[in-house]
Amino acid sequence: MRTLNLGQRLSLVVLGIGLLALALQGLAMWRLPASLRDSALQRSADQVRALQAALHHSPVAERAGLARGLSHFMLTLRPAPLQAPVSQGSQEMAQRFAAHLGAPFTVRQTMGPDGRTQLVVRLPLQQEAWEAVLYPDPPLRPLAAGLITSLLVLGAMALTAQLFAVRWVTRPLLQLGAHLSQPRSGSGLATPLPLPANATQELRTWIEKFNRLQTDLQAEQRERQQLLAGLSHDLRTPLARLGLRVETELEGPTARALQADLALLGRIVDQFLAYVQGEIEPRLGEPAPVAQLLRRLADAYAEQGVRLQPTELPTDPALPALALERLLGNLIDNALNHGRAPVELGLTRRANQWELSVSDAGVGMEVDQFSRAQQPFVRLQETRSELGHCGLGLSIATQMARHLGATLSCQPKRPGQRFAVRLSWPS
Repeated sequence: MRTLNLGQRLSLVVLGIGLLALALQGLAMWRLPASLRDSALQRSADQVRALQAALHHSPVAERAGLARGLSHFMLTLRPAPLQAPVSQGSQEMAQRFAAHLGAPFTVRQTMGPDGRTQLVVRLPLQQEAWEAVLYPDPPLRPLAAGLITSLLVLGAMALTAQLFAVRWVTRPLLQLGAHLSQPRSGSGLATPLPLPANATQELRTWIEKFNRLQTDLQAEQRERQQLLAGLSHDLRTPLARLGLRVETELEGPTARALQADLALLGRIVDQFLAYVQGEIEPRLGEPAPVAQLLRRLADAYAEQGVRLQPTELPTDPALPALALERLLGNLIDNALNHGRAPVELGLTRRANQWELSVSDAGVGMEVDQFSRAQQPFVRLQETRSELGHCGLGLSIATQMARHLGATLSCQPKRPGQRFAVRLSWPS
């Protein structure tokens, strides 16, 4: 399931609230005509009762003149015909109006000469029969539909403004995310974050603390680099003197054992220097065809079981030669020391990126173990320290990969699939 970022979540919340508000407003407006019609019918009922009272208290001779004076375009008073008009259409409105009037009024719904719906109310009077003809208020559903349309337009404008507001709020975070996604230096540390001009107080505090943390980490890294560099240089001279004494003063198994131990110490010192050099002043070299370098390494390690697979390699990609050779040298050494021959070197193109692989027939490691092994001075097996390994092989390879703008990953061993370390970079 896809994970939504902060801007998408805020947009969905705003959109949901806006749509819910519009739905409630639309429902209210759709129900509004019934309540408005009921109010209009109640006012008309009050008016009819007032007219009936006025005619009831007027002399019979004056009722015709009073009726003309009280009639208007929505209501007409007239003497009732001898034969009551026939009811036409639905009598729902007549029944509702009768309910507002109450007894002894009777109401019929008919069609007038102009085709308009009219309500004919029989007025209970003495000596004469009169009736009031009412034309109900015009239908209100078109009015409600217009109001709903207006609400939808206003709601759409409000939602658009809210989405722009969400974008404005989240833009600094998106900029920071883009900054953090940029390729990092060989140290793996991000550069200090810029402070956006429109950042909120909370974001400013977060950026300041993050930059302070980065500064502390960089200081610790510099101290570690100075320590490793100084230690490595200081150890070279005593190791060289010890090696000379062993060669000149000792013979036999003891001399060979001491020389092996000194070789292991020398290898550890070389790894220290390689790691420090990769962080402080990395030398990448000039770009060279990757296929050419793979063939040279395969020839150099051929006796140890290293080969090209497939033998035909693409000639397009090129990378800095020194950095790539150091990276591949560490991966091949790891495969030979901790895996099992044959070790295969491959180069393929997948979608929009190149992929270089170093695979072996050993048991390999899982993805989480590979992530741990990429950290400096991490050994998955403590017994490897006896073989001159200090946990820097994959760290140096990862370091070089960052300098090349590439990523290092692993393919765990599965049935029918060899363990492989892959270097990927955009094509």
